[in-house]
Amino acid sequence: MSQIDITPEQAMTGIFKAFNDYSTAVEGLPDLYDKLAEVQAIYDKQLGLEIARLKADNMPISIIDKTAKGIVAEFKKNLIIAEGILKYQLSKIESLKAKVNAYQSILSYRKTEMERQKQM
Repeated sequence: MSQIDITPEQAMTGIFKAFNDYSTAVEGLPDLYDKLAEVQAIYDKQLGLEIARLKADNMPISIIDKTAKGIVAEFKKNLIIAEGILKYQLSKIESLKAKVNAYQSILSYRKTEMERQKQM
């Protein structure tokens, strides 16, 4: 008796669902990369402007970088969030690929098992 309680039909359904979810997740990647690039550009611009302003205000060079980063922390937070969302989506895609592979393995095993039972 098989240790796998998934029928070939259930495996195929799982494959189709996981593949559809995978396709949807991949389709969204360009938008996420665009958003990340946009947020990165805004952060870089704001940081540069703040550093220039602090230099113009004759702030000591040794503290300009940290001070500017503190002032633009909200932009950095947005950047970290955008990076996190992209990493989550990429992780989700990898998980869906693994799910498709698992269902394919189950399907292959079940088909082999059914063929073996027919030969008996």
